[in-house]
Amino acid sequence: MTEELFSLLMYYSALSHYKESGDAVLLPDNINTAVVTEATKCLCNLTFNSSKVIAYNFLFQYQTFIFGN
Repeated sequence: MTEELFSLLMYYSALSHYKESGDAVLLPDNINTAVVTEATKCLCNLTFNSSKVIAYNFLFQYQTFIFGN
């Protein structure tokens, strides 16, 4: 999993809009909901089923707890 691939999934899932703009975002009317759905499913699968992503998340939370960053 590369940062570039993750960024693409964030973009196509329309979640990057939330990252950049905060909570309330109006998405374009011509958005392809099938693409958004599939990209979101990929992100969910990575988040909940990838041992590498789960381990990375655990280490990130541990570092944040220990070092407060």
